[in-house]
Amino acid sequence: MPVILLTQTWLSDRVPDAAIQLDGLAAFRADRNAALCGKTRGGGLCVYINTEWCKNSVLVSTYCSSLLEFIVVGCRPFYLPREFTTAIVLGVYIPPSANAKEALSVLYGTISGLQNTHPDGLFIVAGDFNHANLRTVLPKFYQNVDFATRGENTLDVVYTNIRGAYRAKPRPHLGYSDHISVMLIPAYRPLSRRSRPAQKQVRTWPAKSMSALQDCFECTDWDMFREAATNGEFINLEEYTSTVTSYISKCIDDVTTFKTITIRSNQKPWMTAKVRALLKTRDSAFRAGDKTALKTARAKLSCAIREAKRAHAKRIHGHFQDSGDTRRMWQGIQAITNYKTTSPACDRDASLPDALNDFYARFEVQNNVVARKTIPPPSDQTTTIIPVPKKSTVSCLNDYRPVALTPIMMKCFKRLVMRHIKVDKTKEMVVDFRRAQSDHSPLIIDESSVEIVKSTKFLGVHLADNLTWSLNTSSITKKAQQRLYFLRRLRKAHLPPPILTMFYRGTIESIVSSCITAWSGNCTVSDRKTLQRIVRTAEKIIGVSLPSIMDIYTTHCIRKAHSIVEDHTHPSHTYFTLLPSGKRFRSIRAVTSRLCNSFFPQAVRLLDKHLD
Repeated sequence: MPVILLTQTWLSDRVPDAAIQLDGLAAFRADRNAALCGKTRGGGLCVYINTEWCKNSVLVSTYCSSLLEFIVVGCRPFYLPREFTTAIVLGVYIPPSANAKEALSVLYGTISGLQNTHPDGLFIVAGDFNHANLRTVLPKFYQNVDFATRGENTLDVVYTNIRGAYRAKPRPHLGYSDHISVMLIPAYRPLSRRSRPAQKQVRTWPAKSMSALQDCFECTDWDMFREAATNGEFINLEEYTSTVTSYISKCIDDVTTFKTITIRSNQKPWMTAKVRALLKTRDSAFRAGDKTALKTARAKLSCAIREAKRAHAKRIHGHFQDSGDTRRMWQGIQAITNYKTTSPACDRDASLPDALNDFYARFEVQNNVVARKTIPPPSDQTTTIIPVPKKSTVSCLNDYRPVALTPIMMKCFKRLVMRHIKVDKTKEMVVDFRRAQSDHSPLIIDESSVEIVKSTKFLGVHLADNLTWSLNTSSITKKAQQRLYFLRRLRKAHLPPPILTMFYRGTIESIVSSCITAWSGNCTVSDRKTLQRIVRTAEKIIGVSLPSIMDIYTTHCIRKAHSIVEDHTHPSHTYFTLLPSGKRFRSIRAVTSRLCNSFFPQAVRLLDKHLD
């Protein structure tokens, strides 16, 4: 077994290392410190690494407090899939009485720092988490234990940054422990096995091929192509261009050769032919048992790898020299992440553009009259309400039944809309804050009931029926965590902070600030801390100070408020009314805190603050 992790070891400084040492296993321990956590009994973590699996494992760090205890061990096994650079094992114990949010915040800082150093590392976080859930702060980590480990509760869990990395199986407990043991069986398939190698034809230029091509072009009579494409005084440019380019292609084919190369999915982007040749030389020396040749081959291979990485980093820097060329910047990101694009299939039918033009222009011209934007008459926009008595004797207004007489145009519009509404894709969300709530009858469309949901997504924002924003915050955090990986890869390529900041503002801050004026005012403190954690992580990666979540919210609120104030046709322009003094805006009266923290009252307060 490569790794053994034990929690609640109850070890102390009175127990020597020799007492816990096992044959063939390297032991790393993190005993409980009574001065730091305030407890003298229990606690402690221990990690055993099989020396036949990895001989260069090192203790990275340990931590002990009243919130949590953890130990970090770094490994570089003899065999590790090429897509991973290292393996990081974290043993964690969070006491049942600890504050889960604060403990996870400390753990997040440690794991995030390790990810900054090893963006392509394999992370295994295991231990007794009790009531804490690591996915609340690291949504890209996946839980592998799907059974109860103590009674009916799953307290001992294993998180990895790779989905489906392990398959967990229960095993009997050790000694008098009330927790069962968990055995992890590797289920991850390396990238080289999931995708087959691809064959690619590449053009090679042998020695003296360039001089041969130049001689060929110098001996060519280029006027004959123009004469062949000339008909009287008219020159057929299409024929002229086609013949010249075909001739140039033939000349290039005559002096060059094609070679078939194999491209593997886990191939490093900095790999060169020189490095491949030195790899073969090293392997040959190893098989021959020549130690001197092996030492020399390893030294040359190390130098070649450093040169290849340096040249690759220089090419990456070239993609980010011009901040205005977004195409080259994305090409650089694709080169860093080894992203392979797939060219979409294109219909080569020449009549397709004409068919598309006819299809999209069908609303522009109708009956030889150009369509123009008009406003419906007022009679088509109003509805006549006719009161119909419910009873024979009317005693109050409640005895009337209001009947709306909709104009014919609106009825036709309703039928057109109803044809496009699909019940299976339509959802209903009920917002009801009454104390005495009752079951709501579903909405009926074409004799089919619409599904009532607790939350929905509208214009990229997750809305909940209780008008909280935790679900929206979780979605934003997950997207931002995904893009932090690319930021770490850019930093590993040694790009300067201005380029990293520009990438952050374009790919991460744009997600965090999406519709921020609508939801940030009513966010909980926990949600703001979660988003601010993303900003702090980006600050550590880039190495510069970045605007906080509150600064981003304030900036967007003021900018949006100014645009509404300056636009007199905006529907919300009336919410921003100046007082008779002309120096401040009239405050919006709010009874509930939800309305008080919403956009318009907050925007009025921010504008008044800036006017002062």
